[in-house]
Amino acid sequence: MTETHKKNPRSAGGGLRSELIDIAVHMIEADGSEALSLRRVARKAGVSHMAPYRHFDSKNALLAAVAETGFRDLVSTMDAAVISEKSDGLKSRAIGLAYVQFARLRPALFRLMFGPLFSDETRFPDLTEAMRLAKDRSFAAVSLLQAASDRPDGNQIELTGVAIWSLVHGLANLLIDDQLDLPAGREAEEAYIENVLDILGRIAPANKTG
Repeated sequence: MTETHKKNPRSAGGGLRSELIDIAVHMIEADGSEALSLRRVARKAGVSHMAPYRHFDSKNALLAAVAETGFRDLVSTMDAAVISEKSDGLKSRAIGLAYVQFARLRPALFRLMFGPLFSDETRFPDLTEAMRLAKDRSFAAVSLLQAASDRPDGNQIELTGVAIWSLVHGLANLLIDDQLDLPAGREAEEAYIENVLDILGRIAPANKTG
C-alpha cells in the first residue's frame, strides 16, 4: 500500500510531516491524547499506515511534535497579547491572561504539553527549546512588574518567576478542571480572572532583597 498522492499532493520537503502534526493536534483536542495512534492519523491523512514512521519513530515522537506546536502557539499567543498594552503592569497581566485563556481554549493540548510524558529533555530537543521559550515569556511577565532598580539578584528572580508561574499555571488548571465557581457571563468571567491575576501580580514586587 502506498501514499495516496493523487488525493493528497504534498511536497517532498516535509509537507506530510506538518500535515500529520496538524491532524494529531485536532484529534487530541477532540478526543484526548489517549485516542491518538499513528495508524489513525495515517488513515485521516489518506496515506499508508507505515508512512508516518518516515517522520516519527513512535507515537511519543508524534506527541512530542504536537506538544512543541502547542508551546510555540502559546508563545505566539502571549506575544500577541502585549502588543496593544502600554504599561508594564498591563503587559504582565496580558501575558498571564493569554496563558490562562490558551489553557481554557485548548485544554487537552495544554495537559499534554505539561504532562509527565516528556520529562527527558534530551530526547526531544526541539520540544525542549519551545518549552524554554514559553518559560521565558512567563518569567518576563514577572520581570515587567519590577523596576530595574528594585530587581533582586538572579537567584531571587528565578524563585519569584517559578512562584508566580506556578500560581498562574495552577489557576489555569483549576479553570479547565471546572473547580472554580465563576460568575455568569463572559465579561464577568474575564473580570474575575483578571482580578485574580492582579492579586498575583502584587506579589512580585514584594519579593525583594535587602
